[in-house]
Amino acid sequence: MTSPARSLPPTISADQDAVVEQIDIAATPETVWAALADPQQLLQWWGDCGLSHIVSWEQELKVGGALHACWRGPDGADFHLDGKFLVIDPPRCLSYSWCCDWAPPETSAVTWELKPVAGGTRVQITHSGLRGYPEAIQSYGGGWPGVLRGLRDCVLQAASRNPAK
Repeated sequence: MTSPARSLPPTISADQDAVVEQIDIAATPETVWAALADPQQLLQWWGDCGLSHIVSWEQELKVGGALHACWRGPDGADFHLDGKFLVIDPPRCLSYSWCCDWAPPETSAVTWELKPVAGGTRVQITHSGLRGYPEAIQSYGGGWPGVLRGLRDCVLQAASRNPAK
């Protein structure tokens, strides 16, 4: 799976181990959490940026529970992700191991942190365990911003269709 070009370099941790990206979303942490934790919502926003689209996301949402996902590239090739949930702390933190078949390292971790801010929620994603894999840092650094924009756009579209009463 390749990443789209981006004008800014990825945000990399000082120890060269992680890509860290943030976005603010005009929605409550609970609303954003639901989009992250509910497979049906997740299928609406993750991975349709012209490079691949998500075709499945299955999970057992409990610490130690498994997750399996599949994206399909424009050439029809499938890309698979497997992992286990490491932290589930609604609506603040969701973390899972990341074992994919398209890029090294063999195992890394993805952590979503949600913090209330004026006007909504700050979402920070940290993809760690990448030390020694500069190509992976560049690839994920190019991909995560688009994933965050997809999350934001989907949450905002849902809110506009279902305004609070």
